[in-house]
Amino acid sequence: MALQPFHPPLGVLPEFCQPQPVTLKMKEKGLMGGSLTGDDFSITDVNGREVCKCKGKVLSISSRKIFTDSAGRELFHLKNKLLAINKSFIGEAPDGTDLFTVG
Repeated sequence: MALQPFHPPLGVLPEFCQPQPVTLKMKEKGLMGGSLTGDDFSITDVNGREVCKCKGKVLSISSRKIFTDSAGRELFHLKNKLLAINKSFIGEAPDGTDLFTVG
């Protein structure tokens, strides 16, 4: 089942914005792939080109995840918003500045 495109388009960093819809695939590394948390995964396009990686932090209260580009440069951090009625997340720049909220 394909997800419907989000309008208006959502983009955190301009270099990752595309003029047309792009289908992405997420592949979880899991415990056998060397992930202690099970929260490590990579995101690729349908041609297998890596777009970004996610590394979950071990023993993080906020379930912080660090997203990097394919060269390993930090793009943003995603963490659980702890005092929220509904499940929500905060996206932060590497310097701690809030970029976006999901939820």
